[in-house]
Parts: sequence; C-alpha cells; structure tokens
Amino acid sequence: MSGDAEQVNSWCDIKQKKEAQVTDPVTDFTTKPSRPKRTQAQRSRSMQKRLLDATIKCLSVEGYAGTTISKIAKYADTSNGTPLHHFNNKAAIIESAAAKLISDIARDTAQMFDASNSDFVDGIEEVKIFIEDFSHKNALMEILQASKRDEALRQVIQPVFLCMGQEILTKSERWFEVTNEDHDLREILTIFQWVVRGMAIDAHLLKNDKARDYAIKMILKMFADYLKRRET
Repeated sequence: MSGDAEQVNSWCDIKQKKEAQVTDPVTDFTTKPSRPKRTQAQRSRSMQKRLLDATIKCLSVEGYAGTTISKIAKYADTSNGTPLHHFNNKAAIIESAAAKLISDIARDTAQMFDASNSDFVDGIEEVKIFIEDFSHKNALMEILQASKRDEALRQVIQPVFLCMGQEILTKSERWFEVTNEDHDLREILTIFQWVVRGMAIDAHLLKNDKARDYAIKMILKMFADYLKRRET
C-alpha cells in the first residue's frame, strides 16, 4: 500500500471516530456515546462462560476433589450463590466444563489431521502439536480420572466423550482410508486416538524431545500399514 493510501485510510479512521462522538451543548464536553445495554440472555451467557472458565481453572489448580461450588465462585470472582443460579448443581457445571474441553479436543484433532497434507507417516509435527496441547488440559485429566471412582460422574461424562469420538471419526473419514478392505477404518482411527491421547498423558516424563519424536515416528509407521491419506 502506498504512503498516500495509508494516510487516507488513517484520516478516514480518525474522521469516523470523531463523528461517533457527541458534544454536550451544556458543558461543551465531547463524550463517547454510551454502549447499548446487554440483554438478560446475553448477561446470562457471559456469566455461564465465566463460570465454566473458572471451573476449568479450578480443576487444573485444585484437582477434582478440591473443586467446590465456593471455589468455582472464587475463581470466577463472584458470589457463592451465582454458580447454582446458572447451573442445577456441581455435576451440571462439571458436565458443561467437560463438554467444552472435549469439544476443544475434537477441534484440535481435526486440525491435526487437516494440517497434514503429506502422507500419514509424515504427520509427526501435527501429532507433536496435538500432544503438547492435550497434555496441558489438566482439567480434563482430573475429570477423567475422577470418573473411574465416581459412577455418577462416569455416567455424565461417558455420553459426552462418546459423542466427541463419533464426531472425530466422522471428520476423519474425509482424510483417511484403509490400506486393505479387510480393515475397519473407524476401529483403526479409534485405536489411533487412544494411543496418541495416552502418549499425551505421560509424554512429559520422557527424558527429552528426541525420545518423544522417535516414539511418534514409530506410532505413525505402525499405523501407516493400516491408514493412508484419502486421494482427492
């Protein structure tokens, strides 16, 4: 863009800002117009998001056992009664937080597959990014671990998690196909997800990145016998 064009655009921006201002005829002070008030529904959605973000942070810091209604309220910087005004109980908040986290994983998995335009075996960089992102989701780890001991929590989380798996599988079918018709694409993709997510849990314990990268290469080579990029 030329210097003259930049100056014109800059001047237009300044002009629009000035026109948006209002001059008070009494005080002759220039003031900005007030923002329109948010509706009750908008305020409610905003607070629900704030509570879910607080719940996720609380789970990451305090653990599942330490995540209480009062702690969630504290992390959200609101009153103790606010969480139960927007959610029926703690289980409902945890379910919504898990749904958000799992939705993020589904998005990240799709990005992992979509970003790789090469053969399946060469997707090491995409898998590394996914593992690093997943390993930081301590809140979800806490929920999944707790669901092993808490049957009621397991029943709440299970359908959400299964729904995510189905969503990922449906999207994955756009990118991959089996190398042999005797193989079941969905079964192989499910196993691949398990292996990669399992590695993400304890990848931080490896001595160095070289060991992690070697493990990823071996995983991709093994699955390359069963999966290949779908021809476009």
